[in-house]
Amino acid sequence: MTDSFKHVITKIKFILLIAAVTILFSCGNKPKPANDEQTNVTANDKALTFDNVLKCHSYSYNDGYFMTADYGCIYNPNSGNNLGNVAVYLIPQKPLSIADDQISVENKKINTLSAAQYKKDYNIYVFLIDKKYLNYNKDGDPVYYQKDKFTETLYTYDSASDKWNIVDSINVNGDATKEQTWRDDFLNKTVSKPKPQVAAVSTPNSISNKWFGTYNINVNEDHSDWRDMQKISLIVTKDSIIYHAEGYQIDQTYLLSGTENGASLQLQYKSAKDNTESAVLDKTKDFGTVTNDGTNYKWSCPYIDISFRDGKSAIYTLNKK
Repeated sequence: MTDSFKHVITKIKFILLIAAVTILFSCGNKPKPANDEQTNVTANDKALTFDNVLKCHSYSYNDGYFMTADYGCIYNPNSGNNLGNVAVYLIPQKPLSIADDQISVENKKINTLSAAQYKKDYNIYVFLIDKKYLNYNKDGDPVYYQKDKFTETLYTYDSASDKWNIVDSINVNGDATKEQTWRDDFLNKTVSKPKPQVAAVSTPNSISNKWFGTYNINVNEDHSDWRDMQKISLIVTKDSIIYHAEGYQIDQTYLLSGTENGASLQLQYKSAKDNTESAVLDKTKDFGTVTNDGTNYKWSCPYIDISFRDGKSAIYTLNKK
């Protein structure tokens, strides 16, 4: 091999080495592409909007705010909801108190507004159970319902950025009450609720102070479906007896009358607050009897049995405070 040929070979090797180093250097300085999961998340976040579901269902007034009635906006890609099961809460930017005789008027009014008007005049909160966490039953009510194990995410609309932002989320694994408690806690912190204005009305007969206090029970708390559970309280004072029930799509406040008979207190329906009357009142206004054996307070209540237990009778042990 001649010296000139060796020189050519050496020069080629040098050029190839420089090219290889240049390629490696340029590759090392390029930003790493996002993996598939990151890319999808970014795309979904940018595209996420609840504008299509804000008019999916009618709203009803409930103690300081408006919410989608019944089961909310159920997953239905053919009708514009391709996200999952959605519950929307419209919270007035100023505390709102509506007189009983104006609730139906206000319900009609808010349901005539556009989605753009909601975004302008209300703080909007959306609870979403993604479609991947739903089961389907064509004969069910609703047809799409959450699995035992699911994640629910809370979003709110930010008018400054015109985006929907995540506020909070919860993972549920078979605990039927966990989700509703989480929602209730958030609403209690967020909504400036007007105080109940139930007129103090003396009961027909004088009630001794041994009955005074607040009594609480949870009905159907052992059910697998959290929507079956109801929190019920009975508030007895020298002036009035107030019954209150709350749960999924339930918010009832009634004024009762009471008649003391030794170790028992008989209860009867008198009137309702905020048009919260249930159709069950057409069947019975009997709120049963509370008894005290010196240790425990027991309550038999036909109204509760018909409302929340399909008419099956039960004796409820009250927790008195």
